[in-house]
Amino acid sequence: MGEKQRSTIQMSDDEVLAFLHQSRTATMATVGANGTPHLVAMWYAVVDGQVWFETKAKAQKVVNLRRDPRLTVMVEDGLTYDALRGVALKAPAPSSRTPRHSGRSASMCGSATTGRTART
Repeated sequence: MGEKQRSTIQMSDDEVLAFLHQSRTATMATVGANGTPHLVAMWYAVVDGQVWFETKAKAQKVVNLRRDPRLTVMVEDGLTYDALRGVALKAPAPSSRTPRHSGRSASMCGSATTGRTART
């Protein structure tokens, strides 16, 4: 078996923020009605250290979050294995993570450093 390298490849909070500022596309995973992951590509913005998404209030991901507020988001980069890196953000599902509605759209926000992150 190989050596555990997590501590040598884990990003600091500052590295996570810098990494997140370099991209605009994330893969968002919610839990579908039948329990399977529902994955979608989403544009995001980092505002004051928080990751923000905006979507339609009736979008499937919003329906999923109303039923089960667990959410995971991944941003990745790298064209070759040795350059592959990513950040995974996990929302522990407190009520503040549920979508906020205004008319026909919903905004979702979470801390950019909520979950532990690592280069993969």
